[in-house]
Amino acid sequence: PAADVAAVAQKYDYPSNRDSQFHVGTEACMIWEVFNNTRPPTDNVNVRRALNYAIGRMPIISLLGPYAGTATDQVLVPGLPGYKKLNVYGNYPNVEKAEQVGGSALKNAAPLNIYYSPASQFSTNEAELEQSEIQQIGLKVSLIQSDPTDYYGGLGTQYNIARVGSCPDYFDPYDYINAAFDSGNVFNFSNSSFTKKADHAASLSGKARARAYATL
Repeated sequence: PAADVAAVAQKYDYPSNRDSQFHVGTEACMIWEVFNNTRPPTDNVNVRRALNYAIGRMPIISLLGPYAGTATDQVLVPGLPGYKKLNVYGNYPNVEKAEQVGGSALKNAAPLNIYYSPASQFSTNEAELEQSEIQQIGLKVSLIQSDPTDYYGGLGTQYNIARVGSCPDYFDPYDYINAAFDSGNVFNFSNSSFTKKADHAASLSGKARARAYATL
């Protein structure tokens, strides 16, 4: 249980003891804070950029307990061809930067909603945390409950922000970029130029393929 992790890690002298009986493993799964690209105000790229600064990644991970995950603001994960560690938005809320990049788009923005599952305490806490962070940049935020037994069935397009977990079918950049952003994706994202570049990257091999995905 998350509440016991810190005590057990300390008992087995983790992380200072390299031979500790307590281990933290890694996986290829990601938790996305998905922005709906077709519903105002998240259909505006400057609003989406502002939200990336306003929402703190580490505070969300902290809700899951110690060693629950690693913050990231990029699509590829360590070990994938093309991965290069970036620090684009930072891991904690930056209200000043959010307001700067949002500009007039924030001042005229429609209210947004956060879709969450009331059946999950983590999902509820996460939605309330994000609501408080986003309100700091002047946006009005409502919390929209899913069906407690069918989160994804009710996701549709009537949301601005939603949590979506994904694990790749196979460990390759294609599954993180091409498959994630293909037609009917949960982001409601559609961009012909991006799709063309993603298809080109997939057609390559070796270092050229890695470079193309790194650029994306």
